Amino acid sequence: SEIGGSRIIDVHPIDKPVAELVSQKMYRIEEIRSDELKLDEEEALIPVAHYQKIMHNTFGVPFLLKLKDGERISAIKGRIQSLLDISEKELDKWSFTIVSGVQSPVIISEENDDQLLLNHFNIFPAKG
Repeated sequence: SEIGGSRIIDVHPIDKPVAELVSQKMYRIEEIRSDELKLDEEEALIPVAHYQKIMHNTFGVPFLLKLKDGERISAIKGRIQSLLDISEKELDKWSFTIVSGVQSPVIISEENDDQLLLNHFNIFPAKG
């Protein structure tokens, strides 16, 4: 993944030689989780970043998360909680926001346990 400002900017194909990467950029190489190796048509990897108060003031290590079209917010939160190994009490302090390109950010309401649709996100196409 190409990283900028603690956000994922681009995802490069697995077979791209390291020598072809631009040396002035920051990259993160991470193991692909086994449940994300194959994506169905209704699934995609979405970039996830952590921010505090100001959405464009990101910090920490961003990651990719598999999202299935129409997946419920509660299921996504549960997977993030498990992946990051955080307590329910800590997770309750977090807000979830969709920030996608130039569109206005959308703060996700957890009260209705809405479904998230892939067209809400900047999606990285499968590149190998």
